[in-house]
Amino acid sequence: MSFHPHPYGEISAQIEDPVEFINSLYRRLLDDRPYFPGDTNYTGACIDCVLEQLEAMGACTSFEEE
Repeated sequence: MSFHPHPYGEISAQIEDPVEFINSLYRRLLDDRPYFPGDTNYTGACIDCVLEQLEAMGACTSFEEE
């Protein structure tokens, strides 16, 4: 089985559309981020780190895609 090129790698083995999967994770975390400020709790700090990684993979919101 072939994989999508960087940055998706092996994720495409199980996910049919890795771009939309990454973007949907990103949008969901952006929606939840205000409830977990990263500077005041561990969960927020983790969300901030994941958002950074998703951005590095090219994640964007629907508005940014247009």
